[in-house]
Amino acid sequence: SSSAASTSPLDLLCKWLRSLGLPSDACNLSPDVTGTLCAWSDGLPLVKALEALEGRMLAGIERTPRSAAHAKRNVDKTLEVLRTRKGMPITHLYHPLKIARGDATVIIPLLQDMRASYRGARPKRTPAPPPPGALPMPAGMWCSM
Repeated sequence: SSSAASTSPLDLLCKWLRSLGLPSDACNLSPDVTGTLCAWSDGLPLVKALEALEGRMLAGIERTPRSAAHAKRNVDKTLEVLRTRKGMPITHLYHPLKIARGDATVIIPLLQDMRASYRGARPKRTPAPPPPGALPMPAGMWCSM
């Protein structure tokens, strides 16, 4: 029998991500054998989490990233916003390439910092979804970049 007290920090982080409206693949924070979180490598889950927390769409985001450069730009834009937030630790805010590669050793602590920084802030729904038919590339493709 498992109790609420035995809930792992990763389980709590996954529950928090789901509360922000992230898709289930982004809520899976178990890295593959290379330590990669493929679903995070295009930058869009990070963008979606921040947009939910901020209650606004971020400008300059590539909603249908088609290259590693697009993915890095999405991560860069997100980190720029996080750097302006009071109380947000800077430890993981200067590793856009590692994040765009899906490096779990940077992404998970960054998400934990975001959760702590926005604690008490109610997730807000973002105003406008991406246009119909705008589907991101399959996550597996990013891991091969």
